[in-house]
Amino acid sequence: MIKEKPIIVVSCILIALFGCTQNPGSSDRQPSGQKQGPSSAQPSEPQSSDQTSKENSQVETKPDETEATISGRSYFETEVLAAFNLCERCHAPENVPVERDRGPLTIFSYDAMRQMLDENLLLPMIRGDLAARPHPINDPCLNGLNSSPCKQIAAWWDLEFADIPEKLAERPIGEIGAITSIERYGLIRGWAINPTAQNQMAQVTISLIRSNGERFSTTVDANLEAFDNDTPGPHAFSLQAPPAWLDGERHQIEASVTAIAEDLSVETNAEGFVGLPKPAAGSAQRTYFQDNLQNIILTNCGCHGNSFTYDYLWDRLLNPFPIDGGSASNNLLRSKAAGNSHAGGNLCANSNVCGLIEAWWTEEFGP
Repeated sequence: MIKEKPIIVVSCILIALFGCTQNPGSSDRQPSGQKQGPSSAQPSEPQSSDQTSKENSQVETKPDETEATISGRSYFETEVLAAFNLCERCHAPENVPVERDRGPLTIFSYDAMRQMLDENLLLPMIRGDLAARPHPINDPCLNGLNSSPCKQIAAWWDLEFADIPEKLAERPIGEIGAITSIERYGLIRGWAINPTAQNQMAQVTISLIRSNGERFSTTVDANLEAFDNDTPGPHAFSLQAPPAWLDGERHQIEASVTAIAEDLSVETNAEGFVGLPKPAAGSAQRTYFQDNLQNIILTNCGCHGNSFTYDYLWDRLLNPFPIDGGSASNNLLRSKAAGNSHAGGNLCANSNVCGLIEAWWTEEFGP
């Protein structure tokens, strides 16, 4: 039997009907309306090469259809419109009640939305970033391009424009990462992706800078299983700052994806990096806590079970940092023990708990 040549346009229709990802690839699935032939089906008669060539020519020479147009329209009509289902609460005909201001029905039009996509207006409008066309609801894409409908719109953009070199600079790129937390003992956590190769591990360059310009920089792999903004695959990272930088002073912190030198955001309440070393096991500070506070706290704080460990309470003892006004009498642990925003009441009223906490603070951080 003479095998038929693969037809690019038909393949693209199959791909489009069943959706694509941000990096769409080929699909072996068949359209829902076309059933696979059973194994018992009669084989078709061999076709001559002239007949096969004629049939291929009839399909390939459709004048007004290109691969991008067919795939883009089909993807819009299946995946994008499905992601717009929540929009029907406001974008509805006049005879349908809506939850708030009535929106135009053009969001369900391929041609209208493609024009906005081409002009880089669609995503900013949906996310409320377009002042000229404000969106009356909150940003529906809380995780950036990992949230619907922004995820589907970004994939649609690739189908429409990824093969146009002059458009690549306009390609939607979501958040590429962030420093999400800085522990008080200097452990830095975050996540990062390389938007040009999201399935690959990104490397992150992290820098600490003193006020005098002295800089510490290192590169870490973002390959841990932890919070990474719901990005498929492991994309988290962590770094323990070196002891020399755990001096209680505030330093500037910067981070970027190494391959593209794109800066990460720093999602932390601290204005920069501050850290102090946490004493190791067997240290005088830990011994003081175990001998003077541990049993008292466990006895009087039964609501918390056994969660009140040295490490847990050390973090509260150091909140705020001394550089931010923290002291033996001004720290979160003492404040709670004294009954401030504490459902368990004032533990210091009939005991020396607050005095012991102040002495522990001095043991840890000095007078």
